[in-house]
Amino acid sequence: MTFTLFNNALHFDGTGGAYLTRRNTTNDFSPLSRTAAAPSGASDGKTGSNSQPWASSTIFNIESLDANNNSVLWSKGSGGKDQIILKLDTSGKLVLTIGKIGADDYIKFTSSNTFSTNQWNAIYIDYDGRSTSQADSYSSRFRIKNIDLSNGNAADIAGTWSAFGAGSQLNVTGGLAIGSNINGNKNFSGDIAAFAISTLDTDTTLPDDTQIDKFVRDPKTWLSDYKLGKKFRNPSDTFTQTNTNFTMDGSGNATSASSKATQIYLFGDNMPLGGGRSDSYSDMLIRNRVYPGYIQVELIQGSATDFSSGSFKSIYTPLSPSITSVSSSTANGSYGIGDVITIRVAFSAPVNVVTTGGTPTLELETGETNR
Repeated sequence: MTFTLFNNALHFDGTGGAYLTRRNTTNDFSPLSRTAAAPSGASDGKTGSNSQPWASSTIFNIESLDANNNSVLWSKGSGGKDQIILKLDTSGKLVLTIGKIGADDYIKFTSSNTFSTNQWNAIYIDYDGRSTSQADSYSSRFRIKNIDLSNGNAADIAGTWSAFGAGSQLNVTGGLAIGSNINGNKNFSGDIAAFAISTLDTDTTLPDDTQIDKFVRDPKTWLSDYKLGKKFRNPSDTFTQTNTNFTMDGSGNATSASSKATQIYLFGDNMPLGGGRSDSYSDMLIRNRVYPGYIQVELIQGSATDFSSGSFKSIYTPLSPSITSVSSSTANGSYGIGDVITIRVAFSAPVNVVTTGGTPTLELETGETNR
């Protein structure tokens, strides 16, 4: 059983045309926006100066693949501009495209290996903010990694890059779609347990493997360790602003700005992060956990098909058994050395106990010194 912190996912049936879109589609509400000319110069391993770098994470399980069409996990863009699309081809290979595909001006990454059905995957992608035209070293602008959900190890996904026409030169604007392309087509069939996107600071070192692990598997810790109280880049800016600290407390300009720059959707898992408002399947709302009260960055239905139709449904994913209760059959009283106290821990799913590294223990409250 794979271990992560997630217990819920959203099911996309792939055939009903159901998908999600962010409520506000303007540029400053999307960490993936590119609204200015990207610089060509920067050191590998760093984000560019005067650039718009970002990071994304997607945790998904494929139910089936369409034999005739690509299956889109998420897409960002609008007609007439460049688009970003993460998808699976008909064989199950991961494909990332950036550009104006209809005009044959884009760059494309295709993984060497296929992704299997009925298996949970975690994909991390970051973009350093530099130019991505055909003449550039466009393949070095992105890192695409597979994250092991059991231990957080990150491995580069092997694959090939190709450029078509002029490559990707235009701005990336418009809306965000989860489970389809921006037109609501080429729908994904499977489950998505988490989707996160965030702006990265300019002219700084790209996230290391420790930060990537937290961003993908433990966003609550990532927000605490890497975001709270720190300056950040607004989506439409090409610089890290110096006026506002990242916050998730209450409403206000700082909180809404933070919610625009970082969006973490957990599809039923509240954790909680930035507040207690839950995702609402009956209302078809998936809330940004940075601050669930900010409605502009909610994910809402992108078609007439809603959650109750069967195209969307909240499901339990066997990613992370959680403790449902702790009890003891031993009577209350005083016990000494060598006495046996029976403690029963119930989990939400079957758990394999591995004793190769020692017998599992449980710390108890025993006065001044816990044992």
